[in-house]
Amino acid sequence: MNNFSNLKLFPLLIPEDQTLTKFSGFIQIYNKSFNFRISMKNPQKISTAKIQCNKELENLLIDSKEIISKRLKESENLNSFLLEFSQIIQQKIEPVLRNEINTSFQPKNPIYFQFLFDEINEIGWEKIQLIDENLSKIQINLKDSKNRTIPIFAQIPPEFPFAKPIIEAPFPVSFENDEEMEEENQQNTRNEKITKNQNYKGSFQKVINKITREFDKYQDLWDNLDDFDSNTCVIEPENPTLLEPSRKILFGKHCSIQIVFNIKFPRSVPSIKFFGSDPIILPLKELLKKDINKWDPKNLVRKNLEEILKIEFPKKTSSSLNDFGPECGICFGYQNDGKSPDIFCSNIQCARPFHNSCLYLYLKFQSSDEFGTIYGKCPYCSHEIQTTKPIDFQEKKQD
Repeated sequence: MNNFSNLKLFPLLIPEDQTLTKFSGFIQIYNKSFNFRISMKNPQKISTAKIQCNKELENLLIDSKEIISKRLKESENLNSFLLEFSQIIQQKIEPVLRNEINTSFQPKNPIYFQFLFDEINEIGWEKIQLIDENLSKIQINLKDSKNRTIPIFAQIPPEFPFAKPIIEAPFPVSFENDEEMEEENQQNTRNEKITKNQNYKGSFQKVINKITREFDKYQDLWDNLDDFDSNTCVIEPENPTLLEPSRKILFGKHCSIQIVFNIKFPRSVPSIKFFGSDPIILPLKELLKKDINKWDPKNLVRKNLEEILKIEFPKKTSSSLNDFGPECGICFGYQNDGKSPDIFCSNIQCARPFHNSCLYLYLKFQSSDEFGTIYGKCPYCSHEIQTTKPIDFQEKKQD
């Protein structure tokens, strides 16, 4: 049994080739995943290994270089080192997580709960979708005229009811007093419990009423968003809602298009950005530029795009994801440190997407870096490909 048989403890770390001298992927500690690569001259001598990791892990281990170097020299094999390495990360990350928990909790004033529960009773518990464990974040589900669920989020400050909640809705809203809320303040008998120098900003129900009255203004935007969600393969946002006026959808082999709607005029020409191999997307860009005057503001955005680009967007099915998959061809993930693949093979028969950081790391060990640009071969078709060094790329070496 070889030294790598127990790497099932690290399922996100995979060998780059059959020599078993290079492994790359992710190490997961608690709910955090860290991009990681380890390479060795000899798979039987872990002490020769070099480690590379993303900036977050680099910063976390900035004062642990000596102990990591010592563990490399003392470990019998890769698996035993990775176990030690994981423990070092765990020791470093636990204080950070505890601090995040501690700073998220703030004591609340004595009448906080009384007022909050009075507000929820007025709204109706059936509309409450979620309340966090600190009773400081609430999701309220409302319905529009087409029975669509419109999520409203309220962030309740510890000083409530003397400080106003922050409301997040599918459009800008404010807790500032209008005439209706001012009247509510004067009539609300609960104000008798608050000293005169404090200013209670009115009830949640009044704000919800104000938000609901705005729904009609956004029906056209939501119709377009619903149309994309129902009739295309949306890859961003991962779980699209009416809160986000943009969609990134697949339309061809490893190619996608990002659409950001004009909120006030949702059927007008949106902001459009193509992602994919140049031989595929450049003709579409030219076609859009040439025939943009054919845009019909009476039609849905999807219909306009399909007619002008002369394509039909595929729906989201397992086959469309397999055929047109947007995942990086190296790490096999879509998001890497919050970034989607942005480098594409220019061979139209391949057109595979890659994260800049993944491709740079792959090519770095094949060829030299020339003036910030590195050249090499696509790992799938051997077509020439190039990329630049990511701004936040950090390399960690151990002697």
